[in-house]
Amino acid sequence: MWSPSLSPPCLHSYFHAKRGERMFRYISRRIIMMIPVLLGVVFVIFTILYFSPGDPARTILGVTATEQEVQMLSEELGLNDPYGVQLFRYLKDLLRGDMGRSYKNNKSVSAEILQRFPTTLLLATLSILFAAVIAIVAGIISAIKQYSVFDNIVTGFSLLGISIPNFWLGLMLIILVSLHWRLLPASGFYGPRYWILPLITNGVGYMAGIMRITRSSMLEVIRQDYIRTARAKGQREIVVILKHALRNAIIPIITLIGLQFGRALGGAVLIETVFAIPGLGKYLVDSISAKDIPVIQGGVLFLAFLFGVVNLCVDILYGFFDPRISSQYRRKKEKAVKMHAKQAN
Repeated sequence: MWSPSLSPPCLHSYFHAKRGERMFRYISRRIIMMIPVLLGVVFVIFTILYFSPGDPARTILGVTATEQEVQMLSEELGLNDPYGVQLFRYLKDLLRGDMGRSYKNNKSVSAEILQRFPTTLLLATLSILFAAVIAIVAGIISAIKQYSVFDNIVTGFSLLGISIPNFWLGLMLIILVSLHWRLLPASGFYGPRYWILPLITNGVGYMAGIMRITRSSMLEVIRQDYIRTARAKGQREIVVILKHALRNAIIPIITLIGLQFGRALGGAVLIETVFAIPGLGKYLVDSISAKDIPVIQGGVLFLAFLFGVVNLCVDILYGFFDPRISSQYRRKKEKAVKMHAKQAN
């Protein structure tokens, strides 16, 4: 507990420690809140797959297997057990970090997911970086030059980019760039040349959304009184835009980028399928086709967990980018220092 006898340097260390303690408590609460969400995801996906038509044992053995062989395999895998027994067994295995083994190749689901996830993470990260850098710059210029030719181009591109389905765009790029012009490879993800078409396909929709939110946020901020005051003080325009306007407009942009990064991780299913990228998304699609239930359950649960982690990281970034949060912390610290000075006198 804070004591009036603390010296100013100690006060500084004290408030930094308290800030770290509050951040730790906040992160802990958010992680605890993720537990019921993940349990809900487990319950929903397990229930859907349990009552979905089709026999996993028949899918594994093929159409040539006898009914006796199918029943023996179902008994071995525990597929004949009641719904509650299977759900309880799956939850118990999850608590031990075991997502089960694939019906298709008998490999550990956790190991298979972790092996393919870096490819999906690289695709999502590069797509968001590609989209965010171009979109934020274009959105700022569009807001500064409102109703100009550039602004009209950005607005038109935003509407077009949101409207075009990314899988259709990917197919068109493969037909034109890869098959017709033979400029870039059509499939795989083995180096920079292979990355270009998937990044464009995955990034155009995200770019359009970030452009729109950047433009609208900047238009709202640059009309504020403190922007006119900064210009009246003679500050350079680039300082006014980047230091004062963008920093106050960045919160909705960060929120959207965080949500889109989560979407990019989950939406990689389409992109990886179109471009035959050996990532987590394509692995899930192949598992759905084979009705490989442990892989489907593990993959969906893993993606839900990642989405929660991304949202947590976005909330933490608010404290670094939002000047209102940091100024509130500074005011508390200055007030405590003044109180200490008065009591010392």
